Amino acid sequence: AAAAIALRLAKTAHHRGDARAARVWLRRVDGDPELEDAAAELEDEILAEPNVRPGRVAVLLPLSGRHADLGEEIRRGAELAAEHGGGELVFVDTRGEPAGAMAAVGEAAERRAAVIMGPVGREESAAATARAVALGIPVGVLSPLAEGSAGANVFRLWSSPATEARAAARLAGELRYDRAGILAPRSEGGRERAEAFSDEAARLGIEITEEGYYDPTGTEIEPDVRAFLGLDPATDDRLSRHLRRHGPDGWKTYVPDFGADLVYLPDRHDRAALVASFFPYFNVEVRTGPFMDVRELRHKYGEIPPVVQLLGSPGWLDPSLIPRGGDAVQGALIVGVCRDVVGLDRVGRAFVSAFEARHGREPGDVAAQAFDAAALALKAAEAAAGAEGAPREAAGDALARAEITDGACGPGRVRQGALVRDAPIFEVEGEDILRYRD
Repeated sequence: AAAAIALRLAKTAHHRGDARAARVWLRRVDGDPELEDAAAELEDEILAEPNVRPGRVAVLLPLSGRHADLGEEIRRGAELAAEHGGGELVFVDTRGEPAGAMAAVGEAAERRAAVIMGPVGREESAAATARAVALGIPVGVLSPLAEGSAGANVFRLWSSPATEARAAARLAGELRYDRAGILAPRSEGGRERAEAFSDEAARLGIEITEEGYYDPTGTEIEPDVRAFLGLDPATDDRLSRHLRRHGPDGWKTYVPDFGADLVYLPDRHDRAALVASFFPYFNVEVRTGPFMDVRELRHKYGEIPPVVQLLGSPGWLDPSLIPRGGDAVQGALIVGVCRDVVGLDRVGRAFVSAFEARHGREPGDVAAQAFDAAALALKAAEAAAGAEGAPREAAGDALARAEITDGACGPGRVRQGALVRDAPIFEVEGEDILRYRD
């Protein structure tokens, strides 16, 4: 009886135009599957009605819970976009959980948002997009693991590991490397990057001669690096004989046969520096410049060693990479997400200045991507103004063809449900990470 009364009161509140009161009563409808289904249908009807506020974007972020730091950094970047270009952002906490993300979509609809921006994370995004599509609200997810579009009116406004990896493979091809190795962390993101790099390399005619993984949570990475370099006495007779002659010190003097001339190493800067340091330790020379002195190498090793170009992912872009990695990371190339400050246009430079003034530090890639994503979402939300009958549909159409010509990460455009842009390339040179010029 209580559930039936609550449903009747919800319908009454809806009839008189009080959507908030109707939804409060609907939350009290439980215990009867038929009534619960009717309550869910009524809630969808209430939330899907075209009572939309043009220019309003609901930003779904983990503002509490274990991912709160990430949510706050995205919020900082998005707020500056609204201050620069206008429009209104409404922030809704997902708590970093799928259930919280679904509830946040309901709140976004209740608050008449024209567009949803967010959430982050694969599970949150899947839950939120399903709910948003049902309610007819266009959503631009901020999930680096959401590859492509999850359906109509769903867009990815964040760089994905696969996109970055394919850009890295294209760079290898442009530099005419034809034999590549992949050494990645044994994680979801690591495997996604490795597979995307391998697929793109195959398309470009680059042979993957070596592929290996290591435990990103472990402290013993050396055995995995040895296996990647083919340093197994059980299968390498030459290494086995060398160790018998020289004992344990033979590891320091043995020059391996290594087939790759470029190694893609996608990881964050601290682990990447550690892994890179094993290459010269095991007598695989890293390329520090366009030309290597063959006579010097022969003198140093007694023979010409394998020489590899290291190619890193955006996680390498940290000032502590160089002191951590030392000579092992010199000459490394890094595929980034955002341009360096020198390469930014007017709006990008203004964003960096405003962020520094407010937070006392330079913005990282997270805040910069959030700035651009918010700029795209706000512009699409404005398209709802003046739309006849279907303001959210107009906002979705605008987001499907949105472009940014001057932003925090450089130009980009939404195509086939995803934001695409040219990846900037950086190079480790001395004590600096500089924009690469080939």
